[in-house]
Amino acid sequence: MKIFYSAAAQIPPAAEFAASWIEAWNAHDLPRILAHYREDVVLYSPLIARVQGENKAYLSGHSAIADYWAAGLKNFRRSTSR
Repeated sequence: MKIFYSAAAQIPPAAEFAASWIEAWNAHDLPRILAHYREDVVLYSPLIARVQGENKAYLSGHSAIADYWAAGLKNFRRSTSR
């Protein structure tokens, strides 16, 4: 008997994934946020240039994503503490 595994079977349902990410963000828990990304992640967003102060709209790799989300959390805390 041959068993096939779907890549989709390894990914949580979209709503569950999104809720988990939002909970991590609202908790300002960087490790939990980063747990949603693979080491070889490539993230595209028009906000990257604004947050990073660079002229590019993508980041590559877990450490770059960590820096981006850490800066985002810092900016969010600063904007809500006024």
